[in-house]
Amino acid sequence: MSAMRRFWKRSARAPALPLRRTISYCTTCMGRRAHLETTLPANLAVLARHSDRVELVLLDYGSRDGLGAWVRERFVAELESGVLRYARTDEPTAFHPAHAKNVAFRLARGDVVFNLDADNFVGDDTCTRLDALFAAAPRRFAVSSAQPDVGGRLAFCREDFAALGGWDERYQGWSIADFDLCERAREGLGLAQVDFVSGSALLHDDAERVRHMPQWTAASDDDERALAALPEDRRAFAAKLLARDPQLFRSYVHNRGLLQERRAAGRIRAHEPGAYGRARLVDQHGRPVQFS
Repeated sequence: MSAMRRFWKRSARAPALPLRRTISYCTTCMGRRAHLETTLPANLAVLARHSDRVELVLLDYGSRDGLGAWVRERFVAELESGVLRYARTDEPTAFHPAHAKNVAFRLARGDVVFNLDADNFVGDDTCTRLDALFAAAPRRFAVSSAQPDVGGRLAFCREDFAALGGWDERYQGWSIADFDLCERAREGLGLAQVDFVSGSALLHDDAERVRHMPQWTAASDDDERALAALPEDRRAFAAKLLARDPQLFRSYVHNRGLLQERRAAGRIRAHEPGAYGRARLVDQHGRPVQFS
């Protein structure tokens, strides 16, 4: 029996659990095995309480730190049961968050899709709270509060995410892409944005945050000119980014320009159906993985 059929057969058994919807937690990783060694076992332990209704999709985005071998050896039972699904692509040379998350979300099979960064922990109550949130009013999406390092937690009904065409893959590096997705969800689909607080994260420095992302080169005076060109109400925030790490600042400037272009064009859908999150994938055994 295929993994997909096992997943939905388990879901259809209506186990004695409070969950009414199937939930896919989607984690992308390039060079973050050290983080996953802490977060992944803990997250799978939480999800095991609802194993008939949840899955964790782990996308290995071209990691070179032995991530695949570690997952294959450490999580035999979880991979066999389908609560953990592993896929790898060897195409990327740098971490492209928007593309990576699109790939993971396209692999997801749940009614609800949830972005869970590699340094994030699922809360003990995350599954039940997500289930209640979307069962009560499906025309909504969830966004994490401004807690340290959990700003990327977003949850959508899978059909709504597909209708938006995913994250816009023109965005590179850090910042803006999530904001753009949420703005399109509110204005384009009329979805209500709901604050969602659950779980925690490993804290780490900015060097770790940008280590595998595309690198922009610029002289310091170029950065100062770019800062001066920003609207006055964004300059103070951007200056803090520049002081923290030039790569954070440069990705912010690049992505903010794309946001302005998108707004001017009035574009709601980032990509046409099936035109986002394209990748050649293999599973933990090296067998090709197809999108559902």
